[in-house]
Amino acid sequence: MFKNLILIIMIVVVYKIIKKMILEPMKSNTPYPLEKNRNESADDLMIKDPECGVYFPQRQGVSLRAGGETLYFCSEKCRDDYKNKTKA
Repeated sequence: MFKNLILIIMIVVVYKIIKKMILEPMKSNTPYPLEKNRNESADDLMIKDPECGVYFPQRQGVSLRAGGETLYFCSEKCRDDYKNKTKA
């Protein structure tokens, strides 16, 4: 009898832990439910350099305003090479 009571208590505890850690976050409308501290800013955005094709975080890029849009480059060298190509 005592063994059955302990087994039932353990099952209830495990169920509550699973529910709290996995099932409840999945019900939220966020695209990444298990990443509670995910920042949806540009810090996480990986973009491609239009000059050399390297992917890098947007926050680390060098920007250039051209043709009404903002372009981001992985380095000042790529930005300058892009400017020189568009001038010619």
